[in-house]
Amino acid sequence: YKRVPTIPDSDRQTKVLYFELLSHFNLCMTHGSRYVPRADLDDLIKNKIFVKPCHFPIILTGESGCGMTSFLSHVALTSRDWLGSDIVVAIRYLKQTANSHTIPDIIYSITVQLEMALNSSNWKQVLKVPREINSLYKHFLCVAKQYSDTNRHALIIIENLDLSESREHLSQLLSKLDNCLPSNFKLILGVREMGEELSLVTTRQIRVSGNTYNITLLTKHESAEILKIMLDTSHSLVSTDHIIMLNKTIVDHPNPLFLLLLCTYCHMLQTNPLTNTDPQLPTSVETAATRYFQQLELKHGVLLTSEVVKYISAGHVGVTESELLDLLSCNDELILNCYGSAEEIPDLVRFPYLLWAR
Repeated sequence: YKRVPTIPDSDRQTKVLYFELLSHFNLCMTHGSRYVPRADLDDLIKNKIFVKPCHFPIILTGESGCGMTSFLSHVALTSRDWLGSDIVVAIRYLKQTANSHTIPDIIYSITVQLEMALNSSNWKQVLKVPREINSLYKHFLCVAKQYSDTNRHALIIIENLDLSESREHLSQLLSKLDNCLPSNFKLILGVREMGEELSLVTTRQIRVSGNTYNITLLTKHESAEILKIMLDTSHSLVSTDHIIMLNKTIVDHPNPLFLLLLCTYCHMLQTNPLTNTDPQLPTSVETAATRYFQQLELKHGVLLTSEVVKYISAGHVGVTESELLDLLSCNDELILNCYGSAEEIPDLVRFPYLLWAR
């Protein structure tokens, strides 16, 4: 981060690469802070991911909402505890930034980062990493071998892979990396598909290597423990009867995303009792997400809620509060809605900060 201000404004390529790296690490910090310890995942870290030597990629599978993103972010954040402070960590979330739409895009930025870590004094040469897919994957393996020669650990994590969109690129990548990775160079892939779908893109050697693990849903005991932690963290004053009702609700949907949405929804009802028009608890991830946005709309209005969500969703590398207020101030429909009539709008138009502070 300290190096970014020293890069000349004319060197746009280097700045884009640095901001790409920082954006993903910011995502890593955010997702990692939401990780709640689970016995099966902690065992995966202690006895397999960081301990078991292998020359194949490690593939984690699981359905949406199983907690894989927060888990892999936690793995990245704690890797130095296991592999030493000299480790190079590169984590990427597919399609979460402007320059991470495909696997080749991600491999390119990871390769540049890995080379910069080895050749920080000659980073201009590093930017000559090839873009053509076959040459890029070959170059990636050459960089991996450099880490083997220097005996320096590297941890690569690629998350949010969806086989419905990334099948061809993932198949190409795995075929190139089949039994080729040095033991001190770990590559972890988080895939949203399981079973037969995954077997179509993996090689036979990868399938029999024992390096594919499934992130399972929560047990009843784990769900109850995580629910308690989330409620304590949000400082929600929930009665015993409500906790019993919540525990009954999560039995049929034991995944971390549903728990998070359910706790957030309950906290909103508690802090905004006037919006509690439907006391019945949601029973699915989709229903919980819908109820959450409905509560926001009831409190802040449909127009303001929808416009804010649009701007946040469009910000591939995030959006600051001041930038968001600038965008809202340029929204004519929203400004007119806030002031009531065109005659009430001042010459210097700004979105009312008191309205935003609510």
